[in-house]
Amino acid sequence: MNMKINALMREDQGKGASRRLRREEKVPAIVYGSGKDPSAITLNIHEITHLLENDEAFTSVLDLEIDKKTEPVIIKDLQRHPAKNCITHVDLLRIDMKQTIITNIPLIFIGEEENEAIRL
Repeated sequence: MNMKINALMREDQGKGASRRLRREEKVPAIVYGSGKDPSAITLNIHEITHLLENDEAFTSVLDLEIDKKTEPVIIKDLQRHPAKNCITHVDLLRIDMKQTIITNIPLIFIGEEENEAIRL
């Protein structure tokens, strides 16, 4: 399943610019890696929140579309507001599909509470 993120390039950086973006229901983000210069981008808060409802988004290669160009990325870091739990910043790592990457994949055990052997 290919998951896609739409983004826009941004020129303004800093605390004030990030606050203005958040008031407009956008999330500041950065894309780096793969031998290219880092790029400051803007994501839609609703689109990224909906994408992150799926646990696979944290460990899968995502398609990032910026100005009609698509490149593979993974979510490297996600910052949330401590009280509101809303996303405040996203770090995306560019992936070279010809190179091997090492990442952590969490194991989620389903039905652990209902297992009779564990309760005994």
